[in-house]
Amino acid sequence: MASNFDLAVLVGSLARDPETSVTPNGMEFTTAAFETVRAGGDSSAVTYYRLVVFNERLAEKLKSYSKGQRLLVTGVLKAVPYKSKAPSDDDDSTAYKGYLEITVSEIIDPASEDFSKLLIIGNLGAAPELKRPGNGERAVANGTVYVNHRRGEEKSVTQVRVAAWEKLADILMYLKCGSLALYVSNRFWATGYFSEKNKQPAASINAMVSQLTFLDAIQETAHDTEDIPF
Repeated sequence: MASNFDLAVLVGSLARDPETSVTPNGMEFTTAAFETVRAGGDSSAVTYYRLVVFNERLAEKLKSYSKGQRLLVTGVLKAVPYKSKAPSDDDDSTAYKGYLEITVSEIIDPASEDFSKLLIIGNLGAAPELKRPGNGERAVANGTVYVNHRRGEEKSVTQVRVAAWEKLADILMYLKCGSLALYVSNRFWATGYFSEKNKQPAASINAMVSQLTFLDAIQETAHDTEDIPF
């Protein structure tokens, strides 16, 4: 059960006040224009994005802000095409343009909230363990991920203990010892212990998984490669 991963992280400002709309099938969603400014020498470049929020809680949070509010947003990025009328009234041709759209998964106000996100790419040390406590408690799968580092000729390994809950727990159970995967965590911390193997104090990184993507599988493309525009 492989999945794809696409995460954009933007820091910028609302270019317009948020607005609420309804899809043809009656689903309510909220949109807003968002801008990021990149300074370069004596000039600066502005990029505009369309934020789209379907989650009710996030929509209410976005609507509590107004134009000019500084925010950090994360989500899935895509390019949307549109037709733009030629600037001259004498020219009836149509220019095709595009804009960037973010389906928002997180909104952070840097002035009042902190932001942390850990991305881990590593190999699973052993088959994960699944616990289903029952009595209404959530299922959880635990495993240890080994992350390899190299700086010149020096090599080192970092261990990260990961925990996945509910549906993510079932997905984690598909991995085997040595499986390579990308783990995303919004909550991570350190724990200390005494290593009986090394006979000295040690510490480990612990992460609660919020997103998981398999990296082992090589899949054949389902699309005609002739359609690739570059």
